[in-house]
Amino acid sequence: MTEQNSLTNQAAPAKSSPRRIVMIVLAIVGGIFAICICIVVLVGKAFWNAPTVEATEARIGTEIRDDGHLLEENRVISANVEKIYLEFNFGNPANIQVPLEFRWYVENQLLYSFSSIHEDGYVSASITRDPKKLASYPTGNYHVEVWFGNTMILSEPFVVK
Repeated sequence: MTEQNSLTNQAAPAKSSPRRIVMIVLAIVGGIFAICICIVVLVGKAFWNAPTVEATEARIGTEIRDDGHLLEENRVISANVEKIYLEFNFGNPANIQVPLEFRWYVENQLLYSFSSIHEDGYVSASITRDPKKLASYPTGNYHVEVWFGNTMILSEPFVVK
């Protein structure tokens, strides 16, 4: 074989037409888009079906029984009491320890705030007046809020007279 014949017998590289390149690019973009849609659906489903926490059966009072629950509910409280209690049933389907923030307000002004860790079940929180610093609670309309992250799950009003 001559050198010229050997050159003509070699396969020439296939030329890519512009249409073929467009089809390949569209296939790649479509595949990436499909993967993104799957990720969004899976992540969204996890959040839509996420268990939510709730606070129910809230009570306000000033006296605790031996078992740690409120003796009786009282929404009109004497300014001279030392402690005011909030009690509620905390529904936490995941039954894991989570932080709750308690915000106590008088006339819509924050009086006291704290956080603590809680599980599913009854939760009790209180605000204590130090008689050395404060002769009595300021009279007026109060409310206590319970927050789970950025979500308020409870707001309970009461009056101090």
